[in-house]
Amino acid sequence: MNMRECLEKAVAKCPGKIFLYFENEEITYREFDIHVSRRANYFLSTGIHKGDVVALFLPNCPEFLYNWFALAKIGAIMVPINTSCKASEVQYILKHSEAKIVISNADLIEIIFRIKTLCEQLREVISIDFSPHCRVGVLSNLIKDASTFLPKIEIADSDTASILYTSGTTGSPKGCILPHEFYTLTGRDFVQLNAIETEERLMTFLPLFHMAAQTTTTMGALVGNASMILIDRFSASSVWEQFEKFKPALFSYIGAVLAILDNLPGDPYEQTLKIPRCYGGGANGELIKRIETRFNLKVIEGYGSTEDGIVLSNFYTDGPRKVGSLGKPVFGREVRIFDENDRELPPYEHGEIVVRGTPMMSGYFKDPEATTEVMRGGWFHTGDHGYMDEEGFFYFLGRKKDILRRAGENISAVEVEDVIRSHPKVFDVAVVGVPDNIRGEEVKACIVLKSGETDATVTPNDIISFCQERLAYFKVPRYLEYFDSDLPRTPTNKVQKHVLKKEKFPDDGIFDREEERKCGGKGTITQKITESTLDISSPG
Repeated sequence: MNMRECLEKAVAKCPGKIFLYFENEEITYREFDIHVSRRANYFLSTGIHKGDVVALFLPNCPEFLYNWFALAKIGAIMVPINTSCKASEVQYILKHSEAKIVISNADLIEIIFRIKTLCEQLREVISIDFSPHCRVGVLSNLIKDASTFLPKIEIADSDTASILYTSGTTGSPKGCILPHEFYTLTGRDFVQLNAIETEERLMTFLPLFHMAAQTTTTMGALVGNASMILIDRFSASSVWEQFEKFKPALFSYIGAVLAILDNLPGDPYEQTLKIPRCYGGGANGELIKRIETRFNLKVIEGYGSTEDGIVLSNFYTDGPRKVGSLGKPVFGREVRIFDENDRELPPYEHGEIVVRGTPMMSGYFKDPEATTEVMRGGWFHTGDHGYMDEEGFFYFLGRKKDILRRAGENISAVEVEDVIRSHPKVFDVAVVGVPDNIRGEEVKACIVLKSGETDATVTPNDIISFCQERLAYFKVPRYLEYFDSDLPRTPTNKVQKHVLKKEKFPDDGIFDREEERKCGGKGTITQKITESTLDISSPG
């Protein structure tokens, strides 16, 4: 089934039911479909047709969903852009995807106009609200006369619905080509795994520009004829009020969300919390047990990626579950552990997690070599290390690829290294992930300065500022370590990153920018859980 058929089937079945809750808005299935169809007809009127690309540079809001489904209804391709991206990062995605239109808002649109002339294929920039900074079309005005009747367009399940850009080991993001069935089948899996009932409400704090919120909460609600609660971002100071107001039956999580909930002071409401379950990944077994005991809910762990959707999962009801594991393969999936020669390993042997079955990405956009490599032998090679026990439950050990995972965001170490290495006073750098109780991993940069330079002429704050101007905030290193000579290397001259990940203490010379901010310049590495808000949209 394609996404248009999925939406129209749901509207026909429950037109007056609330599909979307957002802040104080309540939008029925029929109303949602009307919004979608008007935007779809507007796109057609501008010359956007099947196979054309439109980018969405938007935070969590109904307009993101309206425009995404409008594009799906006419067979066009949606490219979402992380709202934390800097101008150069936005430029790369717009140019590489060949987007013809980009839709943004008043807060972000200035970034688009800084790079618009460098994106030759970009025909139009549209804002969802009035922008005093840039003279562009406002979407509500553009669609006010658009029809709600949409012509029939042939869309195959295998046709491309979106291209989602995710960090890769080469530094530049890779565009994952996702077909329509990727969304409808993953939504089906989510409903089955979590035993979603039609009267239930599903809540997400996760950003819509990521795969997780798109395929689980959004498509899960749609496939299950349930309701979706969209929150702009996770805030510990607001979460109790949101739970009380919307009464979700399920909320989506990443490990950082559970870690912050675990460290909240006691609240009378938590004793009466009636949220049966939450679904996500990235939390260890001990944290899960504490959350389940304290809040009287079941934490359902899953595993997957932008390339392959939900691959492994524990089950909410009527299925196997082991706390701390990734679960077992979901319907239609085969999962194995391979060694470095792509030979299957027996239980408890450590190797790479590989996957085959549907749904699966169609490949990496404009990168057939990378597609062939990652899909060799018909198996998607995840780049993650893990093992399987004798009962068929899988466990995650770490990342094989040079990718960091910070609060749900994939970060290419090579990309961060390229930026820091471009600093005129830096000779070399290596970037690694170090464990963090809240975000899973934090970014650490190990720096060798050019001859004659010291940490007095190139201060840690100089490096941080340099990165902040060129990288999304979540890619900017938290920790900096200066090396007097060279980085530790193997006999073949490769940097020994496992050595660089070794934990050090404040008197060992590690700079911590969060402690610098909180402690007025002391820059220790002592880690305290003090955040009241986790920006997971700008998670992973």
